[in-house]
Amino acid sequence: MRKIVGSVLVVVATVGLPACRSAAPAPSAAPVAQAGPGAGTPSAAVERFLEAARATEVTTMAQLFGTTGGPITEREPAEAVEKRMRALACYLTHDSARILENVPGVGAGRALQVELRQRELTRRTRFSVVPGPGGRWFVEQFDINALSDFCRPVPPR
Repeated sequence: MRKIVGSVLVVVATVGLPACRSAAPAPSAAPVAQAGPGAGTPSAAVERFLEAARATEVTTMAQLFGTTGGPITEREPAEAVEKRMRALACYLTHDSARILENVPGVGAGRALQVELRQRELTRRTRFSVVPGPGGRWFVEQFDINALSDFCRPVPPR
């Protein structure tokens, strides 16, 4: 019995130790996570989409916005996509953002509750994120009405 317990402890220690390392992941793992349109996880899709919106990087936004069929850039003309992403960026301009909840959504999708702060305003909105080609995740939609006052001119002080 002691021999079995000892063997199990050695296996657990050997398997568990690599997970405890603080070393960076192997170089071959990094490009896979960032390759192509979409993101590797639902949270990453929302976070990267919000970062791109904050910086008004419409091309990056368009690569993260899509459906189970892939990014919007594969379905709509470039000019229309750019206009749509600029309009969405207005509503998503923020000083800070944090994901509050990540729960199952419709079908294989996920629903992420996000809190955005812009100056003195704090609003919550729900993002629908769906898996697309190659296991990549895309922001399919978000509740733009919850952010309607984010896209208004700042009153003079």
